[in-house]
This record gives sequence, C-alpha cells and structure tokens, in this order.
Amino acid sequence: NHRAKMFGTGIADDATLDREARSQLAHWFSARTVADWRLLRVSRVAHTLPRLTPGANVERAVRVSTGLYACGDHLETPSINGALRSGRRAAEALLEDWGLRDGIVVA
Repeated sequence: NHRAKMFGTGIADDATLDREARSQLAHWFSARTVADWRLLRVSRVAHTLPRLTPGANVERAVRVSTGLYACGDHLETPSINGALRSGRRAAEALLEDWGLRDGIVVA
C-alpha cells in the first residue's frame, strides 16, 4: 500500500498528513465538524514501534527480577494486542509467584 509506505517513512509533508487525517476523521465526526478544526502541530517520532524480525521469537520474559515484572508491546508483537497480552502474562506471573490462582491462596 503506497499510502502506508509514504506515512511510515515520514515522506508525507504536514499538509498531506493534515488532509489525510481530516479525511479519516470526517467519517467518524462528519465533514462539517472536522472542517472547523485546525492543525496544531505534527510530531514525527522515529522508531515508534519495536523492531519485529520475521520468524523471531516475539514472546519475551515478563519477570525482570524478584518481585519486578514488565509488560508492553516490546515484549510481544508491536500492537495493542501485544501490549495487552504481555500485561496478562505479567499478571499471571505475579499471581503464580505469590502462590495465588484465581484469587485463592494455593501455597
């Protein structure tokens, strides 16, 4: 998709980004509403997603050290689903380490 490639590499200028965003937002809020909005700023952030190498193990450990857990899409796939899944794995690791299962002490 040319559009995704153009925006993903930061080639599009601010006016193009504004126009494309308004086009998408008009579907959510109506063209009339969006027409009154003004662009405040465009921020270009490099390296916004974790690097994902095809075929790589994308599930990384959530236990950092005793009593310290991490979660985020950098431990899974670069996506909202990856962030949520790693959060669940971190919570499950904590419950396991504390001897809890389904809120019941199993020690």
